[in-house]
Order: sequence, then structure tokens, then C-alpha cells
Amino acid sequence: MRYLFFLVILAAGAYVLITEYQPAEAPQEFYYVSQTVRRGDLEHVLRETGMLFPKEPVVLKSNHEGNIKWVIEEGSWVEKGEVIYILSDDEELKRVTELRTRLLNARQELKLARMKRSHASEVERRKLAAALRAYDLESIRHRILNTTPKGGGELIRIHEALVPLEKATRQIRDEYENAQFNYQKAQDKYLDALDAWQGQRDRILQVQAKIDEFAVDKEKDPEKLQQDELKKYRQNMEKLAESEKELESLRSKLPEFTQRARETKAMRDDTWPSRDKSLKILREREQKEKELFIRLEIEKRGVELEKLKYDEEIARLNLAEARRKYENGKKAFESGAMSRAALEGLEAKMKGEESKLKIVEQKIKIAERPPEPEVLAEAKMKLQRAKASAESAKKVHDRALKILDTEIALLEARVEKLESDIEHRSADFPALIESNMDFARKELALLEEDETERRKAIEDEIKRLESRLETAKENPPNVARTPVSGIVELREYRGRPIQAGDQVDEQDANAMVYPPQNMEVMAKVNEVNLQHIEKGMKVIVTVPALNIECSGAVHSIAGVGKDKFADYSKWWKTSFADVTQFDIRVSLDKTYTEFRQGMTVMVKIALEERDDVTWLPAGVVSQEGKAFAVLVGSPENLQKRKISGAFFGDDWFVIDKGLAEGETVLTKRRRNE
Repeated sequence: MRYLFFLVILAAGAYVLITEYQPAEAPQEFYYVSQTVRRGDLEHVLRETGMLFPKEPVVLKSNHEGNIKWVIEEGSWVEKGEVIYILSDDEELKRVTELRTRLLNARQELKLARMKRSHASEVERRKLAAALRAYDLESIRHRILNTTPKGGGELIRIHEALVPLEKATRQIRDEYENAQFNYQKAQDKYLDALDAWQGQRDRILQVQAKIDEFAVDKEKDPEKLQQDELKKYRQNMEKLAESEKELESLRSKLPEFTQRARETKAMRDDTWPSRDKSLKILREREQKEKELFIRLEIEKRGVELEKLKYDEEIARLNLAEARRKYENGKKAFESGAMSRAALEGLEAKMKGEESKLKIVEQKIKIAERPPEPEVLAEAKMKLQRAKASAESAKKVHDRALKILDTEIALLEARVEKLESDIEHRSADFPALIESNMDFARKELALLEEDETERRKAIEDEIKRLESRLETAKENPPNVARTPVSGIVELREYRGRPIQAGDQVDEQDANAMVYPPQNMEVMAKVNEVNLQHIEKGMKVIVTVPALNIECSGAVHSIAGVGKDKFADYSKWWKTSFADVTQFDIRVSLDKTYTEFRQGMTVMVKIALEERDDVTWLPAGVVSQEGKAFAVLVGSPENLQKRKISGAFFGDDWFVIDKGLAEGETVLTKRRRNE
């Protein structure tokens, strides 16, 4: 019992001790803050941070292949007109000389195609002429069969007109054949001389093109070349020397070919007048003969009929004479001066003449009948067949020439394309322009005096190149200058920005310049707030570093979100925040030259607006279920008043009923002393 009592006393003491040292609750003071019901416009905004981000940059592309000789540092700020990079032009010089060689070959092919077309035109013309001649002959035959002869003395008149004409035509034909023979002989000599001269000139131009190709390496310093480059350099120099000797030899022989071509051309031209004159007269006379021969053949068909008509006239005369004798015999028989036997003889003779006349008349009827239908049908069929053959020959003629014309057109397009490529590639290179001028002058020196059209074209081209040369020297195309001010971003090459010595191809985008005037805002929005954002929403952007505020609008929303820590995964071990964000881009109504890529901005997006509403701060409104209430009155006499309305955004409550503008409501606050 004694121990039990001791334990009770100990527990009571511990209780008193604990009770005495328990810290007292800090006194609290409540106070009330009043809020006035207001009326006006409300705006629900979303505030985010973002940064200035460049839009589409100005891209600088290389217009030819080459090695980079110098390039600006990555990320540098450049002013308008500054040099970004410089390319070598050695490769372009070689390419242009190769194009010139191809151009010479293409022009030669075009010349051969035109000669082939001229030859084919003559061959096809002869084939067509033969078909047309056959058709003409069938037309004449058909005309002869279907035309009625005039008869009478028409055949004699035609014969009398044809005899002297044939005699004169034979004489003119002999003169034309002799003139044509002399012309063809002179023409063959001229063509042979012309081909030889043209071949010599083409060889000179081809060798000159080789010299231009090898001369590209002539400017190189052998001491700065690698072993393989030095070997190639020496080979090209040897070829250059050989080509220069060959060119000199070819040029020394050219005057001989030129003189021969001029002499044979003059001889050919001398044969033209007499040949053309005799040909014109011959064609006129042959046309007259042709018409007379047709009429002659038509009249020949009437010769038999004319003969029968003469026989008919004789038969009628004989019959009339026999009748007269028979009538006289009848009178003599009646008077007893003639016997019956003699009278019967006269009567038999008269009847014989009548029979002869009837036979002649039948022959005339037969001769006057038109040709048999079978003969006319055959003639018509042959005429149609000849016409079809002529039309077919015309189509074959046109098709053959069209094929050759198409080939010429393709070669002309090829020549034009090569000329355009040379023009495009050497348009602004001073060295290439000078090379083109030198080549044009050499071609000009090889032209004949009568090649006025080509001469004028080359002279105009030289003048144009001279005017362009000065401009090209001031701004060569292998020097890339920026058209705007901004930050430079270089193209990556093997995981690093391009640098001197790298090879670039034509139309490579080697650098991009981001001008400050072409900026937009990129911000990240939490996935919870994304549902409130739409394209076209108004945005207020503030740049704290510059103390600039400008307006804009949402113009794009990312379709795929990223984790909040995705951009930091390469530095942070924990790279997953479990919060998804979406990129939005804001276009600015106005930009400033002070803008710089990467500057931090504050973005305020207007999500929703309410005009002319009664409102309170959201914190003074309490909600119990679906009901809303506020405290009114005084701190000594507080009253709850039910109101109706809805929360607007995170900060406001819009009142529909229960409170009026100007009324005061209270909200309870607690303060620790």
C-alpha cells in the first residue's frame, strides 16, 4: 500500500508540473475589411513568361560550287552590307570552260542538223514532186476522156502552133541544162571549200576552249600545291603548251581555207543569173506546151469521128448522084431509050449507096457515144488513187521535215540552254566576264565578211559584257553580303558550323541572318490553361529589359506538349516534372530595332471579357454547395446575405442579384499578436 500511495503522489506531482508549464494559447484578434460593390468592365487574363524568338530568317545561299575562303564567326551581330562569307571561283571557271566546249559541239551538231534538213528537204521535195506529177498526169487523162473534141480544123491549128514552140523549148532546155550543170559543179566546189573552212574554224575554237580550260590552273602557285595537285598542274601546263602550238598552226592555215571559200563562192554566184533566167523561160514555155498537148490529145479522140463525118458527106453525095441517075433512067425507060435491065442496075446502085450511108451513120453514132462507163470509172479510180498518193506523199514530206525541224529545235534549245548556263554562271564574276569577252573577240576574228548577223550579235554581246564588268568588280557573286542587320547563324557541317576550307554546293543555305525587326514571342502554357487559349486572342507583351510594351495576338499553338523539364534533361539527372507544357507563338503588331533574340518577356493573354457588370473580389464571397453569400452590416451586427452570380476567372465574382453598385460588404480577417 505504501508503494501504491507513493506512485499516486508522484503521478499527481507530474500532472501539476506538466499543467503548470503547458504554453498558453496565443491570444487572437479578428478584424473586418470592407469591400465596395463596383460596376464596370472585367478582363480575365493569363500571365506567362516567354522570350523573343526570331521568325523566318534571311537565308544566304551560294549561287555556285566552291570552297569557303573566309566565313564570319557563328552568332555574330552583323550590320547591313557586311561580308558573311567568301567562296573561291576556281571551280566555276573550270565549269564555264567545260560549258563552252559543249556549246561549240552543240553548235556544230546544229549546223549538221540544218544541213541534213536542207538535204532531206530536197529529197522529200523530189518524192512529193513525183507524186504530184503522177496526180497531174491522171488529172490530164481524166480531162481528156471527159472533154468533147471541137473537131473541124482544130487539130491542124494546134499542130501549127505547137511545132515552133517545141523547137524553141528544146533550145531553151538545152541552155538551162548547161547552166544547171555549171551551177551544180560550182556549188559542189563551194560546199567542199566551205566545209573545209568551217572545220578548220571549229578546230581552232575547240583548241581555244581547251587552252581556256588549262589556263585556269596557270594562275596557281606551284609552291603552294600538294603533291597530287602539283602533278596535275604540270600535266595541264604541258597540255597548255601543246594546245597553244596546235592553235598557232591551225591559225596559220586558216587564210588559205578562207580564200578558197571566197573564190568558189564567187564562181558559184556567177552561174546564178543565167541559170535562173533560162529556168524561168523554160517553165513558161513548158506550161504553154502542156496546155497545147492536152488539147491535142483531146482532138485526137475526135479524128475518127471527123473521118466518119467526111465519109458520111461523101456517102450522101454518092447517094444523091445515084438517085439522080435513077430518076433520069426512069424517064429514059419510059421513053424507050433504056432497057429495064439498065434501070434495075441503076436502082440497085442507088440502094447500095443508101446502105453505105446507113452504115456510116451507125458508125458516127457509135463514135459520138461517150467513153464506156468502165473506162470512165477506171480513169476516175486512177485519179483518186493518184490524189491519195499525192496527199500521202505530202504528209510524209511534212512529217519527215517536221521530225528534222524538231531535232533542230531541240539542238537550238540545247545551244540556248548552254548559252544561258554560261551567262548565268559567269553573270557577275569579273574573271569569267573577261574570259567571255576574250572568247567572243576570238570568235569575231574568225567570222567571214558576209556573216553580218553573227558579227553584230557578238559585237553587241561584247558591249554588254563591258558594261557589266565594272559592276561585277564592285560586287562579285562569290562574296556574300547580308541584306539586313541581325544575328548570324551558320549552316552545320559534320556537327559544327561551316568554316574556311569546307566545300559548298550550288544553292546551299550557308548562313541565316535573324533581323531584330522580324521577331515574335514564344511562351509555354500549362496544359490546364491550354483549354482557354485560342488563335487570334489579344496579347500584351512587356519586355522588362527595354521597358517596352507592345500588343500582339496568338497565331499558333503547338499540337504536341513537352514535359516542363524536357529542355533541361541534358543537365539535370531528374528530367521529368510530370507537368506538360505547350508552346504558343505570339505575333507582334510592332517590333523595335532594340529587340534581341532570347530576351525575356512578360505575356498577358486576354482570355475573356465582360462588359458593364457588377462585381466583387472573389475572396469576399463564400460558397456553400451551389449557394453564394456575403457578410453585410457592421462588425457588431453582422448579417449573411445570399447573392446569385458566378466566379469570373481567378479574381472576380460577377453579381446577378442580391447586391447593388456602391453597397459595402465585409470579409473577416485574423491577425496574430
